[in-house]
Order: sequence, then C-alpha cells, then structure tokens
Amino acid sequence: MYSEGIKLGFFGYSLRPEEYNSKVLYSQGNKKKIISEINKVKKKVDYIIISLHWGEEYINLPSVSQINFSHDIIDAGADIILGHHPHVLQPVERYKGGIIAYSLGNFVADMCSEITKKSMILKIIFN
Repeated sequence: MYSEGIKLGFFGYSLRPEEYNSKVLYSQGNKKKIISEINKVKKKVDYIIISLHWGEEYINLPSVSQINFSHDIIDAGADIILGHHPHVLQPVERYKGGIIAYSLGNFVADMCSEITKKSMILKIIFN
C-alpha cells in the first residue's frame, strides 16, 4: 500500500478462539507466525501495523501476557499494534518507538453498559 511515497505493511490476526462458526474465516495468529511475517516484509516497507483481535471482554486493562506479547511484536519490527475485542477502552502505550493501542473500545456498537460506550479514534501521522 502506498501513501504519498510511504510503504505500509498491514497485518490482521485473531488471537481469540472461534466461538460461532466451525470454519475459521480469518487469519488466526500466534507470536511465531506474526514475527515470521514481520521478518518477510520489514525491509520492504517503512512501517508495519499489526491489528490484533485479542483480550478479555469488558476488562479495562491488558493482561501481563498481552503486554509481553505486544512488546515482543514491537521488538520484532512492528511499529503499531491496534487492539480490539474487549469492547472497552484500554491504555495506549509507547514502547521502544512503537505504539500499542491495547483496545480502542467500541466505535459503533449498541451495547447497554456505560463502560462500552466510551471509545477513541487513534490518529497516527506517518512521515
């Protein structure tokens, strides 16, 4: 993908088990697979963005294993991690020049709980 001369590598994975379908309709990820794919493209792109469907619903903090996982992914060469699944906001962390948004909340959802009505838009400017 090109944006004003900037090459972006964008990968999306689910780290959650499939609950509703016998067929997996998306890319399931694990640390080894994600790092392998980062290594394949990191010399060909300017930035690597990893979208992760992960975390526990309605918990407003990432788990220690998520924090360690995300640090390993940044250490491997990713620049940005965009997390989603918990339906609530979780912290955004700067780590070794990378950005980790553990959960951006619900941008559009019809959920009753007040905690699920808060969301954010993450704006990142590449240069």
